[in-house]
Amino acid sequence: MRAIGGRRCIILTSFHDSDLDSRFWILDFGFAIGGRSDRESKIRNRKSTRCGNMMSRAWGIYLIIAAASAAGHLSSLRSGFVSDDLEFVVQNPHIRKLSHLPQAFYSRAYYSSSGKFSIYRPIASATFAVDYAVWGLKPLGFHLTNLVFHTLNACLVLAVARWVLTSHVAALLAAMLFALHPMQTEAVTWVAGRSNTLFLFFSLLSFLAFARGGVVAPTTDHRPPTTRPASARSLLVVSLAFYALALLSKEMAIVLPLLLLLYALCFARPTVTGDEAWKNERTERSTFNVQRSTFNDGIQNPKSKIQNRLLLAQIAPFFAVAAVYVVVRSLILGETSQKGYWGTGAHSTFVTMLAAVGEYMRLLVLPVHPNIDHPIRILDSLREPAAWVSLLVILSALALAIRAPAPSGVRFGILWFFIGLLPVSNIVPLQATLAERFLYLPSLGFCFSLAAATSLLRGQRQRLALAGVLCAATLTIHRNLDWLTGPSLWKSTILAAPQSEMGHNNLGMAYSAQKNLKRAVSEYERALRTDPRSILSHMNLASACLELGRPDDALKHYAFVPLGEPKYVRAYKGLGDAYRAKGMMSEAEAAYRAALSVAPLCVEAMNDLGSMRFASGQAEEALALYAKAVDIDPDFAEAHFNLGNALYKLGRFTEAANSYRRCLRLDATRWAAHQNIGNACMRLSALQPALAAYQDALTIRPDAAETLNALAACWLELGEPDRAVPLCQRALVLQPNYAEAWFNLGQAYSRKGQRDEAAKCFQNALMHWQGDEGGRQRIQEALRRDT
Repeated sequence: MRAIGGRRCIILTSFHDSDLDSRFWILDFGFAIGGRSDRESKIRNRKSTRCGNMMSRAWGIYLIIAAASAAGHLSSLRSGFVSDDLEFVVQNPHIRKLSHLPQAFYSRAYYSSSGKFSIYRPIASATFAVDYAVWGLKPLGFHLTNLVFHTLNACLVLAVARWVLTSHVAALLAAMLFALHPMQTEAVTWVAGRSNTLFLFFSLLSFLAFARGGVVAPTTDHRPPTTRPASARSLLVVSLAFYALALLSKEMAIVLPLLLLLYALCFARPTVTGDEAWKNERTERSTFNVQRSTFNDGIQNPKSKIQNRLLLAQIAPFFAVAAVYVVVRSLILGETSQKGYWGTGAHSTFVTMLAAVGEYMRLLVLPVHPNIDHPIRILDSLREPAAWVSLLVILSALALAIRAPAPSGVRFGILWFFIGLLPVSNIVPLQATLAERFLYLPSLGFCFSLAAATSLLRGQRQRLALAGVLCAATLTIHRNLDWLTGPSLWKSTILAAPQSEMGHNNLGMAYSAQKNLKRAVSEYERALRTDPRSILSHMNLASACLELGRPDDALKHYAFVPLGEPKYVRAYKGLGDAYRAKGMMSEAEAAYRAALSVAPLCVEAMNDLGSMRFASGQAEEALALYAKAVDIDPDFAEAHFNLGNALYKLGRFTEAANSYRRCLRLDATRWAAHQNIGNACMRLSALQPALAAYQDALTIRPDAAETLNALAACWLELGEPDRAVPLCQRALVLQPNYAEAWFNLGQAYSRKGQRDEAAKCFQNALMHWQGDEGGRQRIQEALRRDT
């Protein structure tokens, strides 16, 4: 501390804590009168104290962001599985066993139950498998994972914002806006949107490792990195590893190298390398003058040209990783695009995407009328108002970015937005032209630019920004309520877009899941009125008609489905069911075999083919099909039940009972499984377990005459005829012609010494008997004995 004219002065000292990655200013008051070393010691102590306070304050800010993110999306934990969640999670047999996990990295079929999607996202698939191992099919666990990753992303956005924005208030605003913007709901609340939160998580970690590793030095209010060259190289490797994980989470991460290059050009200059530079920097803790870079430096300054070449060399490995990923993905999927260009070709797609980008900007600025199915009309000419208005807005935003001072969070944010949209701009054609989940990465640019602009405001205007964040949070909470159930989601979709074929079709699927088949048929028919060529709507309507007992109508709609592709395997299975309902067994078997030839892991077709084999007396062949089905999908309750039936038929009663028990662990309400456990235990003379099984069956169906009679037989074996009589009587009230109940009632009376009543019961049993001749002879012997 220096004396200035012997007068009291204020010393502005630069202080930086390496864990906080930002510089804080400390005001020190004192007199410049002697004792210089003591005052310097006090300054150091104050710095240490302030360091601890600042660290606590920084952690507090991160906790605020995490709490806000969790609170805004807390209602998502009440949501169920909707839409593609059924395909990717509920009906997906591949995630049932962790031992199948390696397949996610080399098989396109792993990501969904049908394998019809051109998607390669093994990390997302792996998280589904882990969630299933922990939670089973409880939606809460899957939604909790999504929320955790989104909350972590919000904290990482704060960390990135503190690197690229000059104001801590602006950084906080950017992170808060990202956490609570209603356009994030689709990526966070939709379980199938998991890939969005994952790829951004790894992308931001890669970005921070790249920036923190001393590869480039920021020109905001941060000091030059103190990373040794060896550490810088290590962090570059870490950044590349995170980038690879991001690519394996979702293909949108492909643009991260461009975002790193944008950061370098907007905010950074190459650092001084070498151990000597590192040692010098360690010894000098005072303020430094940052050499701000601009886009023109590389042209005007030969030295800057060299520096830019160094930056490109540092970012080149990321482009190499991206190239390897593209090759691997293409080899596994066998294709690079999901479809052909929209409309008449590339020109039509380009014009349509101009309108889509304009709509994306509108959704970020004015997030009203959210929709999972935004209607975008395919355009063919720039003369269309939607195209040229969007083009003007895009050019205006780019002009603002160019005119913004360097370095500028506004420039950085605007360009981040447009770069982030590149993967979903249908340069490589996708199945969708516009989706809110596609904004998860580009929205960071909007948050950065808006926060940077807001940081220039003061007083009431900053309070207005806070009010905007609160409004966004309110809209997010309200939007999350739409995602609670399938019907609520698709009703909101139809409310926003009444002509949405997707909305009507998926609302029908939601009603079908609830067994409200008449309303489901009505929605499917509305979907077909909107788009008569919708293959999915025809398939769903056919399935509903089949469940309503209308196989002829089902066959008419299946005729619209082009068969031969794995994505239409459900149609083959439906055809088989329709043919079986009409008694056309050879056609049904051919349909099931066709389903298995197209999709060898279709467990439903395996199960149905096994049922046909079992019905025709081929129990061994049926057993093999059922066993394969439960091996592929251990949670397929129907296959476990049928496997038990096949084992029972073959006399393997212990194994049969175990199969029935596995079925009950998946579906505890299946009455027949309890009943059959009792029957198997009776054949094994395990009377007490049989008794318990029959009693469990009666708790599900108290009026089941078959169970009442079986329980009576069990009591007779236990020597309790008094308990058997009322059970047989109840069974006969429900089913007066039940020959076996008459026989067991006669047995009970006979053991009680009531021969006349027993003889009458045996006569009734003989009169109603329709079984084999051995049973008839047994009844006749009992009748002779008691007459």
